[in-house]
Amino acid sequence: RMHRLIQSFTQVDASSTRKYGGTGLGLVISKKLIEAMGGIINVESIINRGTTFTFNIIGKPSSRIRNALPSPLLEGKKIFIIDDNQTNLLILKQQLEKVNLVVDDFNNPKDFLDTVQNFGKYDFGILDMQMPEIDGVTVAQSIRKKQDKSELPLVLLSSIHELENSQQKEMFNLYLTKPIKQTQLLNNLERLFKIKKIPTSKIVEKKASNSLLGRELSILVAEDNLVNQKVAEKILERLGFKIDLANDGKHAIEMVHQKDYDLIFMDMEMPIMDGIEATVELKRLESTLEKFPKIIAMTANALPGFKEKCLAAGMDDFISKPVTVESVKKILKKWFKEF
Repeated sequence: RMHRLIQSFTQVDASSTRKYGGTGLGLVISKKLIEAMGGIINVESIINRGTTFTFNIIGKPSSRIRNALPSPLLEGKKIFIIDDNQTNLLILKQQLEKVNLVVDDFNNPKDFLDTVQNFGKYDFGILDMQMPEIDGVTVAQSIRKKQDKSELPLVLLSSIHELENSQQKEMFNLYLTKPIKQTQLLNNLERLFKIKKIPTSKIVEKKASNSLLGRELSILVAEDNLVNQKVAEKILERLGFKIDLANDGKHAIEMVHQKDYDLIFMDMEMPIMDGIEATVELKRLESTLEKFPKIIAMTANALPGFKEKCLAAGMDDFISKPVTVESVKKILKKWFKEF
């Protein structure tokens, strides 16, 4: 049956009771990609034992591949990672060590709790949510008995939204959805470290002096493009606001469940879930939220009727890309009278 293996919409086991799903396209796509790069895909299989796929490709150095630059703010800081998936653990460890963080990695949460007596020796902790026997929340509960959020920031990584109550949410400083890019992870760790280092009195003073609203405004930017994320972040920082970032609509919905936002700048074209889909889902969940944010569409689409489509989905307003300081100030003045 091997000849049927790499055919479009075909499975070797074609019975209606087959164990594995799928459309039968994954291997076809892989084969075409490998051949496009001058390579060959091979397969070895033993019935009831397993199958091994191997491939080779012709590679060449690329000037576009750059490692993240070491962060002076994070360099030398000590961090622990707990993840039962050995591959995820290795990737995270390598990402952090490349920028000169000191990393302790644990494949088993029980080993971490049994061997680490002094949580205070760490500057950060990263926990996977879904682990057998002991999950990320349980580990965090043990840590919080000795170290609070200001002493030891904890980051929770998960592929799905798992935090169901405010007590669980309060244990973590940050929630990130897998897969996490290295730059996004480092940017968030830098932000956590800045918050940890600045005394509370100075944070309050800075908010009062910088914020043009004269109060703290909670803003979420849902945008998958890293450059656009950075532009939005810089613009809002100039206006005195700190923001949270979501990489897609699904991620934005998860973050709204964890925190009450005043305002969401929602990009229209995002992977997994776009801005329209995310807004419709948020409106459906409106009755379950203590506070519902204003949702502002962000898009480069200038076609007639597009603004009406955004408003029909439940959005409050529309801002065109490229976003500018003046266009953001105009939106804030319109929706927040204190501005």
